[in-house]
Amino acid sequence: MAKKELIWTDKAPRPKVPIAQAVRFGDLVFTSGYVALDPKTGDFSGGDIRAQTRRIIETLGTILQEAGTSLNNVLKLNCYLRDLGDFEAYNEVYKEYFQNNPVARTSVQVGRMPGDYALEIEMIAGIPGK
Repeated sequence: MAKKELIWTDKAPRPKVPIAQAVRFGDLVFTSGYVALDPKTGDFSGGDIRAQTRRIIETLGTILQEAGTSLNNVLKLNCYLRDLGDFEAYNEVYKEYFQNNPVARTSVQVGRMPGDYALEIEMIAGIPGK
C-alpha cells in the first residue's frame, strides 16, 4: 500500500508556511504552489513574468528531481496568474519546457497576489517505473 512521503531539498527555497515542498504518494508527486523565489535566500527573485516563470519551473524541476522524477514526467500543471494579460508571455516560457512534451494544464487569473508575484505554479508528476 502506498504511503505519503514528504519531499525536501535544500536546492529549492524552503516554504515559510507549514507546507511540504512536495508530497510523493505511490508513483505520483504533488508539488506545492511556488512563486519566484531565490533558491538560496528564499527571497523574491524579481523580474518580469518571463523571468518569474523560468525561476518557478526551474525550482519545481529541482523538487521533482529530489522526488525521483523530472519535468519530463509532469502530468498536470496549474498556473495562477495575477493578470491574464501576462498569459502570452507566460506561455512563451512554458513552451520552452513543454513544447514537445505537452501536459494537462489549467491557467487562471486570480487577481490579487502578495507582493510583486506575477504567478504561482504547481505540478503533478509521475515517477516512471515505480
